[in-house]
Amino acid sequence: MVKSLEGDCRQADRAIAWSYLEWQRRIVHGILEPQSGGRTVSLFVDGTELGRLCQSDPDPAKNALVTAVASQFSWRGGGRLFDPIQQQVSKWKFGDRSQPPPVLPLLAVTVLAATDFDPGQKFNPNAYYPRLAELFTRAGYGVSTGELLDAFDNMDRFWELLADWVDRSPRFGAFPLVPISRLRRIGYSLTQAVVHATDRARLTAFFDAIDLDPGNLPREAELLKALRIWATRERGLSRRFLEVLRGPDAHPLLMPTLMSLAARWDGRVVEATGRRLLPISLALDLDDAVAEWVIPTRSGVEAEKLANDAFGSIEISWPPYGTTYEVTAELPDVSATIDRQFAFSGESSTALHRPKSVYVLGFDDLAGKWIERNGIEPFEEHVIVVASGMHSQVAEVIRHAADPGWRIARQSHARPVVRGYVIYESVVFSDADSFASALEGRGGISAVLRPDRSPVPHLSNGLRLPVKIGSRHHYLRGGEPDLILPKGDAPERISVSLDGVSQMLWTSDFPVPLRANPPLDHGQHVIKVGERRLEFQILDQLPRLSFSSSAEVRDEIESWTDGLSEPADVDMWTLPRGNAEDWVVDCGGHARRIEKPDVPEWICTAGLPEPSRYTPVLYPNDVWVVRAIGSAILDVQQVGASSPVNGNRDDPSRFILQQVAASRHAEHNPVLRDYLTVWAGGRNCE
Repeated sequence: MVKSLEGDCRQADRAIAWSYLEWQRRIVHGILEPQSGGRTVSLFVDGTELGRLCQSDPDPAKNALVTAVASQFSWRGGGRLFDPIQQQVSKWKFGDRSQPPPVLPLLAVTVLAATDFDPGQKFNPNAYYPRLAELFTRAGYGVSTGELLDAFDNMDRFWELLADWVDRSPRFGAFPLVPISRLRRIGYSLTQAVVHATDRARLTAFFDAIDLDPGNLPREAELLKALRIWATRERGLSRRFLEVLRGPDAHPLLMPTLMSLAARWDGRVVEATGRRLLPISLALDLDDAVAEWVIPTRSGVEAEKLANDAFGSIEISWPPYGTTYEVTAELPDVSATIDRQFAFSGESSTALHRPKSVYVLGFDDLAGKWIERNGIEPFEEHVIVVASGMHSQVAEVIRHAADPGWRIARQSHARPVVRGYVIYESVVFSDADSFASALEGRGGISAVLRPDRSPVPHLSNGLRLPVKIGSRHHYLRGGEPDLILPKGDAPERISVSLDGVSQMLWTSDFPVPLRANPPLDHGQHVIKVGERRLEFQILDQLPRLSFSSSAEVRDEIESWTDGLSEPADVDMWTLPRGNAEDWVVDCGGHARRIEKPDVPEWICTAGLPEPSRYTPVLYPNDVWVVRAIGSAILDVQQVGASSPVNGNRDDPSRFILQQVAASRHAEHNPVLRDYLTVWAGGRNCE
């Protein structure tokens, strides 16, 4: 028997006083209709969705919906719980049926009970009715699980009535019902709830990985294929979600909800509470044998105070230079926490470390240390940090596929860099076949080591201009981009056309170079991979960009450091003493004055002539040496090959770059123009 539990429901939880029929209308306009337009639709409902409908927190919204549904129950017992709703359905059948049958709030509650299950646990159907009864109890109503069980005899008919109406309506596509064997009463409700709250949060990272534009959604088949590729790595998705994703019913069960979430994505990568997600990444300085945690910067989070119950509070702020946040206090010791999950949470963000058995690190020129990345990048040098238990498996891959020259870093027994882990240095993978062969059949190790790229075909590397016009990317002639054909669990042979000429290619973890001899012609080029169209433009030379350009022009400048140039060997050389000022410019566009050393006293004492040249002191990130007298640039020489990056610059640096940009050296040196173009989009110190 259903009864009201007077006093058990707080008034604040019942502030959304919508009637049952008002909820029906809100669910139609807020959940079903955004999915319409010929697409399949679903009735996916969780606390976040209800909070969005009510513009409130999830818990009060849940209680409001459950209260409205409970108001329609029959209290007479005898398995007649849903009789009043059935009577409304009977009246609806004799009307014009322009609106859906009045069962949406009830069905929404049955889905809500399913989404409340712990996604990390194997689903037990016997626990469903107690979970549903608990929803009513929290809203202030008591109902027995037995009475719910009896009333659910007609639940599948309500679902079928809704699906039939959607199929017949010209406003919608279809409402597919996928039965679950032995779960006739609750099966349809469960199929609407395959996306849990944690899955919903993880999917924001997927949308970010494919650079999703909610206003221009890809086709359902393309989105599903990309999601399957993306999910070949460990992403924290629930077991049930992965079972459905990999099964034959993935399209009808997942795509309506996935397309609906994609259409409403706000561009943020979040965790289950809705806070922005910041990764806590491993960083190593092998010269000083030091390991530490760092927090890479993420767009939209400038500064925040974060706290952890065990480790206290930290404050993060956007750095003036570099790719990781400045942190006011030390993060926990790496060796003590590397095998456990921990997080620092604030009002709008959460910095999270998820433990791994294998960490892949690449060198960060700005930080001057090795920082964790997601998977290897072909042809680049890596440091791989491996838990002792996985050491033998990773060692086999490295021995089989890595280029010669790798080694195991020596760690002090008393003070190891990372306790319980083996550190491999100078690991480079440049042979695609050896790499694929080494990873074959290695399961989780394969997923960790493989490159973690966008799961849709895209362009990468090349001599790319920092300006994007429309949908076209611009590259210098001779510096054409690479084509990435993402691989899922196994390579797939697909048709790819370049400017109308088709060729069958294998999907791979390694890029397909588009550079050719002779280079591609000047102008627009089009690549088609299935339904995906990629456009890029080839230019013969870079346009000149002024360092005094407007803010609007500078806002269009994008980072383009990938593949700017091959590493260059620079021999020791000297500079003339003379009267000129000598400056060195690093990869960030920062200029510093080179101080000429004094002539050694012994040379003067011996009566020898003063040396006419000297050897300047250079650092790893130094790229150009500039000789100037006043505003006249005498010479510019390249002394390094670090890719250009943007950051704040002081007035002397800005002055030197302006003079170099206006000189004949920039006019006749295309590599120098490349660097100046990137630096033109940077910010200047006031």
